[in-house]
Amino acid sequence: MTEFKEAARNGKTARIVILTVVLIAVAAILALKFMPNPYQGENRPQPGSVRLAEATAAGLPVILIFSSAGCPACVEFDKILQRVMPDYQGRVAFIKVNVADKRETELVRQYQIRYVPTLFLIDKDGKPRAHAGFVEEEVLRQAIDKLLL
Repeated sequence: MTEFKEAARNGKTARIVILTVVLIAVAAILALKFMPNPYQGENRPQPGSVRLAEATAAGLPVILIFSSAGCPACVEFDKILQRVMPDYQGRVAFIKVNVADKRETELVRQYQIRYVPTLFLIDKDGKPRAHAGFVEEEVLRQAIDKLLL
């Protein structure tokens, strides 16, 4: 008789665990469904090709950066960019292109991107002047200063 009670208790525990897992899964699905996506609508950045065309039309030199969120070197390079960009605001357009974004496929092909991070320094006439992978902050600043001459 005690075996029967123990089995019943174990069955009840199993049902509670299963019910809890199902409730957590449903809550997660609902949260994802109703959570705002920062890359939808107005918050989603324009494709790199559009931003590149706008910068070129405005006569700005461009630092075109191809990267990916899953790339450790890209994350480190982004930290460098965050320190450098404010010093050149209004004089240089910094355009980051996520190579994983399907909207960027044509730009990735056009610039023949094989690895990330890859950056291009593009003069105010829209001509690529230099191309590099990861660069240190001082090297980047020197390249931008040269581009602005």
